[in-house]
Amino acid sequence: MPKWCCVLAMPEIKPGDPPPSGYLQWHAWARIQHHAGLRQKRCRMCGLWRFPQEKCCTTLRKERRGIGEGNVVSVPDERGVKGN
Repeated sequence: MPKWCCVLAMPEIKPGDPPPSGYLQWHAWARIQHHAGLRQKRCRMCGLWRFPQEKCCTTLRKERRGIGEGNVVSVPDERGVKGN
């Protein structure tokens, strides 16, 4: 019977780095952020927990609509709640 071994190669992760896209990589990244003293905060718009360097749902929505950083626009989300 063959024996299998899975090796996951990840780049060097430092506290404050942006989050990776892979599931296992994100958990390794989150562990390093937590050990460095960074804590997640709950988003007031969507209720999800995010580290400070992760983009929030309102930021992602603005980027999809092409709103620049200099413009401040109140954009209603899917629930009809307005945010910055």
